[in-house]
Amino acid sequence: MSKKDNIKTIWKSIFSALKATLSEAKFNTWFKDVALVDIKKDILIIGTSSNFTKGWLEKNYSVIIDVVKDLFPEYTKVEFEIFSNDKLRDFLIKIPVKKKSSKKIQEKDYIPSLTDYSLDINTNLNVKYTFENFVVGDHNNLAFAASEAVVKHLGTKYNPLFIHGGVGLGKTHLMQATGNAIFNKNKGKKKVLYVPSEKLVSDIIKAIHDGTTDELKMDYKKLDLLLIDDIQFISKKEKTQDVLFHIFNGLYQSNKQIVFTSDKPPKSIYGVEERLKSRFEGGMIVDISAPNFETRYAILKEKMKKLKIKVPEYILNFIADNVLNNVRELEGSLNKVIAVYDITKEYPSEVQLNKILKDFIKKPQRAIKPSDILKCVCDYYGISSTDIKGESRKKDIAKSRQIAMFLIKKYTNMSYPKIAEVFNKKDHTTIMHAFEKISKGIKQDTSLINDIETITSDFFRKIL
Repeated sequence: MSKKDNIKTIWKSIFSALKATLSEAKFNTWFKDVALVDIKKDILIIGTSSNFTKGWLEKNYSVIIDVVKDLFPEYTKVEFEIFSNDKLRDFLIKIPVKKKSSKKIQEKDYIPSLTDYSLDINTNLNVKYTFENFVVGDHNNLAFAASEAVVKHLGTKYNPLFIHGGVGLGKTHLMQATGNAIFNKNKGKKKVLYVPSEKLVSDIIKAIHDGTTDELKMDYKKLDLLLIDDIQFISKKEKTQDVLFHIFNGLYQSNKQIVFTSDKPPKSIYGVEERLKSRFEGGMIVDISAPNFETRYAILKEKMKKLKIKVPEYILNFIADNVLNNVRELEGSLNKVIAVYDITKEYPSEVQLNKILKDFIKKPQRAIKPSDILKCVCDYYGISSTDIKGESRKKDIAKSRQIAMFLIKKYTNMSYPKIAEVFNKKDHTTIMHAFEKISKGIKQDTSLINDIETITSDFFRKIL
């Protein structure tokens, strides 16, 4: 397939999903003369001949990026540019309006591109993101519990809530589910706003240019809940950080809730002022890591339930066993298989799956070893391998030893006796005690949580 044909195919899916998202009037106004024109690495270049339309697209960036992330997770950004009508004409498409039919939609009639993307115009939240369809597992249970606590104790517990983890692991889903739960619980009486950090930066830059910074701050301070996605993108943007600092203080001092997401914990975000980092670290920091096989399988089952489709078990097992990186790629793999079935009316064999899903299959270079975890713990606390395996009862060394025991048990298949051998212990009950102690500690000790999540992020970056 040529690059041009590939662009047209991708745009057709995005175009169809947007058509299902927006009202007919809005869609016809803003998208009938818009098209995907180019692809540069992981960036989709969407073109229009109108500056006015370009401005609207930039303002409503989240509508488009949500669709792109769901359908094509390999593309992480969307940019808008002005093109001539002649250039656009080659890429514009028209989808005929289907006549109404009394025929009920069957499972086999599912079209992957027509997903439900319903945005609330007041909150900017996607109503499809709920706690009910968020699959909870060992990799995200703490983040889920913290989010539920925020709904119950708005502004008074875990404020701010800072959720971090890799791309496509469900941070945005959990953040928006929190917003939807609060908005629905209070029957719309609480002012809730979800803002991608790119939009926040854009708003602040425009306010500085227009001399309306004070008005912008006041608008944000009227909120009961502010949700800022991908906060790491404010790195090295000093003016944005200064405005955000004042917005944060205004909300926090009024017991208004703030929730952030990021691809890394606060202490690892470079180019952010220390005073702002300290605000991020002042509440609850939780991470979402890569899901295990059981959770990956459950996620696929939940996706099937939502789409009202049936896929053979061997396909679900294959995807759960081979697509390891994140939830978005799991769902993208399932969408791709369904698309193949929709075209061929046959499900691919396991051999064919390897070819069809080759872009999603990324196995870890090797299994996690105890030595990986020990090195990361030792590096983090500045102690030696001899210290952590020794008998010292100094508080800092004992703590790091228990954390290492906990992480080895959590992220390897080793038994308690085998872990005891790593630490030169004859009695494995020491390991059991450490695991239980740290398991309890991470439910209430913010400092301990921060330490563990930073260490975890470090060794996963080296292994995956």
